[in-house]
Amino acid sequence: MFKEFGFTRTVIEFIITLIIALFITVGILIIGTSLRDKVINDFIFYENFDIGWISAVAVSMILNTFSINLCMKRSEPLLNKSFNIEMNPRIDSKLIFGSLCFGLGYGLIGLDPVSIFVNMYH
Repeated sequence: MFKEFGFTRTVIEFIITLIIALFITVGILIIGTSLRDKVINDFIFYENFDIGWISAVAVSMILNTFSINLCMKRSEPLLNKSFNIEMNPRIDSKLIFGSLCFGLGYGLIGLDPVSIFVNMYH
């Protein structure tokens, strides 16, 4: 499909990744979770509560559920010969370390990695 336009697989993957990153960034800017104070207020339920972050997570989970089901009904993905789904139920050191870094950063600073990147340009 994409090869008709002369694109290689690497270029196509880069373009798709860029489009997805732009969607995520625009969503973060729209609901305001690029602002530290907004994120912290989203977790204070008794004062200045804003449902923005929680609604964004709920909508993304619902959309993700539908999109995964649609993708799995296909015989093969658009950019690969087969689906590459890792079924690793093991909890290893990389998972623990990555989760700790993300959780500590989010808990102490009030921003996730995408919001930190967005805030570099605010």
